[in-house]
Amino acid sequence: MNLFFPFGWVTGAAAERVERRIAELHQRAAAAAPGRRAIQWAGTARFCLKHGETGRALSYYGRGIDDHLFAEQYGEAAELCREVIRVSPGVVRARCTLAFLSLRGGYSATFMRDITDYTRAARHAGQEEMALTRLRMMAGVTSDGAARRFLDRQIDGLSESRGGDKLIATTYSREGRPLLPIPGNQEDRWAFVLRLSIAGPCRAEPEPEPSAA
Repeated sequence: MNLFFPFGWVTGAAAERVERRIAELHQRAAAAAPGRRAIQWAGTARFCLKHGETGRALSYYGRGIDDHLFAEQYGEAAELCREVIRVSPGVVRARCTLAFLSLRGGYSATFMRDITDYTRAARHAGQEEMALTRLRMMAGVTSDGAARRFLDRQIDGLSESRGGDKLIATTYSREGRPLLPIPGNQEDRWAFVLRLSIAGPCRAEPEPEPSAA
């Protein structure tokens, strides 16, 4: 197997050592306690990145983000999303997750930036339909009027860019209630749609378990 290091291509024994180390790191992360697992996945991602395995690194980053989210470590998940974006600015999944996380804090400059960046990345990747679904989910759970209006404008822009009708009217009833209400308080609703974002197409494909042989 050949691998590309920052200083060039390597083959044979050196590449095998890298593969063995990735397998060791994978096993260590998989066996870690829930509170530590995300940190271990992130470390595996950084090792892959250092040794030219960007695709595998992104997949391991995805595992780390998901484990942070399942552990309700939202700040850590956001930081890992930002790290992924620095590594691969065109990513959509990390921007999608970061947008959901920003929604929790309500309307702010950070919220507007993260939503706009996600919308732009989704459009560039040809994922407008999925972005429309995710943005409508966000609009359906927030009670922040300013955040909702901003989301509606993003929904409107994406819909019109696809030559469709405006979708704002289908997000809320005339009384301002979601047409598909989710039970519970706002925190419960936000956590519910965040879990959907982990389980659905926002999620990265998992990295297959490597062989230590």
